[in-house]
Amino acid sequence: MALGDDYVIDARSLAIHRWILCGLIALTFSPQEWIVGLSVHLYHPPPGVMRLFTGFPDQGLFDLLFFSFWGSLACVAIGVQVRIASIVLAAVAVILIGFSDAVERAHHAYLYLIAPAFLSFSAWGEKWCLWPGAGARRSENAVPSFGLLLLAIYIGAFFLGSGLVKIHGGWLDWGTEAARAHLVTRDLNGWANAPLAHHAMELGRNVPWVWEIADWAIVLFELAVVALSFRLRTFRIALALTVTFHVCVAYSLRILFWHNICVYAVFVDWAGVWRWLTRLTVKHQALVVLFVASVVIATALAHSWRFCIVNGAGAVAAIHLLVAVQRMRGRGGARGISS
Repeated sequence: MALGDDYVIDARSLAIHRWILCGLIALTFSPQEWIVGLSVHLYHPPPGVMRLFTGFPDQGLFDLLFFSFWGSLACVAIGVQVRIASIVLAAVAVILIGFSDAVERAHHAYLYLIAPAFLSFSAWGEKWCLWPGAGARRSENAVPSFGLLLLAIYIGAFFLGSGLVKIHGGWLDWGTEAARAHLVTRDLNGWANAPLAHHAMELGRNVPWVWEIADWAIVLFELAVVALSFRLRTFRIALALTVTFHVCVAYSLRILFWHNICVYAVFVDWAGVWRWLTRLTVKHQALVVLFVASVVIATALAHSWRFCIVNGAGAVAAIHLLVAVQRMRGRGGARGISS
């Protein structure tokens, strides 16, 4: 099998994800007008495309970026020249965030804004569009998507960079307890109001070697994701483990990677999930639905909609890992969700 041949996802699933992602972007991201006219002495952009600018935008440039952002987002959502609009949306979002990063360096939500550029080369603009534009296929047969493969590799590279930074920062040095240091820092600053933060602190005091194992496990996993990204099946397992890690971080550090999780969802074979559910007995179907629903509802009552996304994804990841283990043991009835 050639590289990327197994990255085949139904166009209807991608179209639904297009609407969901556009809705989340519209609700959670807004261009920051306070960057207009700031002093050039405050302009310290991170390495990359923002070095092409010599300072912050004036009102005219900001208005152009503002209307380009919302216009391209609307085009992606309703299906007007989706490929071009997706690329424009990602490019404008990166520039807008870049201007903010030049001052505060506080944004960590790049992935769900950059993802449309990769997905523009997939089938997410081929269904339920007003004007699909050039390059859209009319065939009902799903074909491999190089855009999905590139997005998977990009996610893997993102984790690889994070792992290398941790190595440089001494996470693998025995005695540093770097993960615990993050928890203590957030606690001292009043940020560690996560549900399990207190229990994690107690665990660190009573069993300190657990933190060293956590440091090594986190770094090694982050280094491994990119190697698992070249095949869809292995990448789905990597994402399920990643979501499990995000759930642990959310409950111990209250750092919610819901932006990333919304992008991971594009790799889920929702049609396969449905096939898997239909093969279960009615009793098991009810248990699965009750499990996912109870997790999401309980979280909504106790925390926030962002926690709902994290916990809902955690429930799906747990089911996926369970099915993957069943397949490795050669048990039947699990092919749909993991294939």
